[in-house]
Amino acid sequence: DRNQEARFIIREAIDQGKSCEVELRNYKKDGTLFYNLLSLSPIFDTNGKLLYYVGIQNDITRLKQQSELYFQKKRGESLTQLIKNISHQWRQPLSLISILSGAIQLKIEAGILSNDELIENTTKIVETTQYLSNILSDFDSFLVNDNKSNFKLKDLFIESIIMIPKINFVIGFDDNFEISSYKHILGQCIISLIGNCENALEDKSEKYIFIDAIKTQTHTTITIKDNGGGISEDILENVFDPYFTTKHQSQGTGLGLYLIQVFLQNINGNIFIKNINFKYNEQNYKGVVATIILENK
Repeated sequence: DRNQEARFIIREAIDQGKSCEVELRNYKKDGTLFYNLLSLSPIFDTNGKLLYYVGIQNDITRLKQQSELYFQKKRGESLTQLIKNISHQWRQPLSLISILSGAIQLKIEAGILSNDELIENTTKIVETTQYLSNILSDFDSFLVNDNKSNFKLKDLFIESIIMIPKINFVIGFDDNFEISSYKHILGQCIISLIGNCENALEDKSEKYIFIDAIKTQTHTTITIKDNGGGISEDILENVFDPYFTTKHQSQGTGLGLYLIQVFLQNINGNIFIKNINFKYNEQNYKGVVATIILENK
């Protein structure tokens, strides 16, 4: 398989006289896919002159299969926990909808329902229904049949950038920056994080979202940073709690960062949130930075 990043890592290591370890996709004569782990090490003479390379290959196909089975098992466990959390999260909004609709019906029958009260109660019902819909949308993101693939990182940000024209996006990686991950799940996580930034910037006259990425041999790190002023430290400690939200329940699911963390952990990644002070264009800013770390395997 010539279309894989490992080939470029090998070429770079040889050009620089360094060692490397990469995972390679190969195909048998009958077309069956198998995986090799290649360890490549340079051998030098006493004068430091490169003589040759020693390469050791191990068939890791069975290990990959076991890893995938483990991934599916962990995903199933996470789904069970998510269903419990969503069930808990739905109870109060459903109760609110029932109370409001019941009150409307009783007051209509009694002839004492004013137009203002009708508008107020139906608005609350619509907002609460949207809240429940948001939870399902987040849940659907996890259920989608997503496969690992190679893709350009910028493709995950295009939709968000186009849909938020009033915010200045500062992109710190090259257009050709490519990663290997689960595109749909990672994309949903990134869109949600950008949405959080947008909310934080709502009252700011200067609105910036900074997106950067770096890649090492073992990990890819993606950072999303805003100048929204940061989060109070007591709130920061709880942002990954399943039921935590800083908004009214009709405005946010409260599962956002919790779900993002679960999704990323199930694709061999993780996320960290912290406040940050930084300078841009000679101006000092404070905001929040979300750091996504993905394993390159």
